[in-house]
Amino acid sequence: MEAFRAAAYCLIAYSLVAPALFGDLSSPIYFVNWAPPGLRHFVLIASAVFAAAIASPVVVPQLSGTMRPALFTATWVMLTVLPVGFYADWQRREAISLFNADIEIQHSFFLSIRKVPREHQLYVHSAALKACIPYIWSYRNMSLVRIDPNVAVNVLPPDWIARCNIKRTH
Repeated sequence: MEAFRAAAYCLIAYSLVAPALFGDLSSPIYFVNWAPPGLRHFVLIASAVFAAAIASPVVVPQLSGTMRPALFTATWVMLTVLPVGFYADWQRREAISLFNADIEIQHSFFLSIRKVPREHQLYVHSAALKACIPYIWSYRNMSLVRIDPNVAVNVLPPDWIARCNIKRTH
């Protein structure tokens, strides 16, 4: 019965933390699989070690044995995304600042992981215009990527499209 209760607490912990960070229950799984294999394994192992340490009896001796797996689960999910998100946000802000765009919009990594699974083709993490050439931020490349006018008219703010007279090429 204790094992069943511990498993139920784990499911509850996951069911609370995953939607809070990602917007749904399945996105944490997609997020972990998105990372390159070396980075994915490092993040999973390092976050598991830290989560185990946090959930250990040494750190929280008053926590019951049935609640430890739930604390581990919640902490592990948070530790797989929070450091990556803070780092990605910092890198994006720095790169866009150095790019010296004429105009820009930036969205947090944490907003992106909530939006992309639902609006994959239309959601822009961040965008910039420089000399009326449109760019969008790519987390895969960790840089601004020039986009075709056919794409730009679908994803950029209408005032940018009007300002630079961006039109479809076909």
